[in-house]
Amino acid sequence: MKKTAFAVAAFMVIFSIPLFSESFTGTPVYSVYSESHDENFLSAMSDSKGKSDKTISLDSFGKKVEGKGKLGISAGYPTGITFGYQTTRLLEINVTAGLFPFDQLLLGASALFTLADIEISDEYFPLSFGPALYVRSGRKTRADLLGVLRLEYTFEDSPVNIFIEGGAGMEIMPDIGFSGSGALGIRYVF
Repeated sequence: MKKTAFAVAAFMVIFSIPLFSESFTGTPVYSVYSESHDENFLSAMSDSKGKSDKTISLDSFGKKVEGKGKLGISAGYPTGITFGYQTTRLLEINVTAGLFPFDQLLLGASALFTLADIEISDEYFPLSFGPALYVRSGRKTRADLLGVLRLEYTFEDSPVNIFIEGGAGMEIMPDIGFSGSGALGIRYVF
């Protein structure tokens, strides 16, 4: 039973990475738009007449996000100090160190792939998804492998980022079972 659950968890992690990466070579179901290149409007959801049905922006409309670090705190599961680094416009690597629930040391890492920048009143809310691994040590060492969905916002006039995230997956150590997560966070962007 443990080998089967571990195989399922490994499958989830391995196959979620190429699904959301920039090198995805299947038929995309989104359009990419860049304000600086209006003539390069690429539409993948076209009918035979070349009309676009939907557009989801995967670009921050000229806003530079690569190379940005984010340091702050999160509350929930995980609770602790969190650091994120935007490696490309589509990938953010995150690490967390903290306590769960105040008597176990928690270490975690996630790789979140940007699915879309949701635009509301000229403000952008990146929606990301990816695998996360959280390890807790106390009387027993426990590990959770999750798929995490995050919605975040970075203030235009100040270097502050807020996020809400939730995840579902499996406890893979010491027992096998369902696990979930949910957290709110605030981070300084530098």
